[in-house]
Amino acid sequence: MKDKQHNMNSKTAIKQLVKNYKATGTQKGAIVKTLAEGVEFSVAEARQAGIANPTAVVTQLREEGYSIYSNPRKTSSGTVNRYRCNNI
Repeated sequence: MKDKQHNMNSKTAIKQLVKNYKATGTQKGAIVKTLAEGVEFSVAEARQAGIANPTAVVTQLREEGYSIYSNPRKTSSGTVNRYRCNNI
């Protein structure tokens, strides 16, 4: 059940990232908007959405004061870290 939920979350995250990337026109804007919508995502999902270096963007946002957390989630293939934020 967790894998099915993870796949659904993954599809949602990629879809939201792509939508927000198109809407904002920037990688940073896409990440901020997606996190503000309460959607968690992994580095791999962000890359699939066209964000070349999501780790660098998240680091930059943290330096700007955003409280972005990386939470480990277990899947059948191992552990995946997913970004989330509470204060946007």
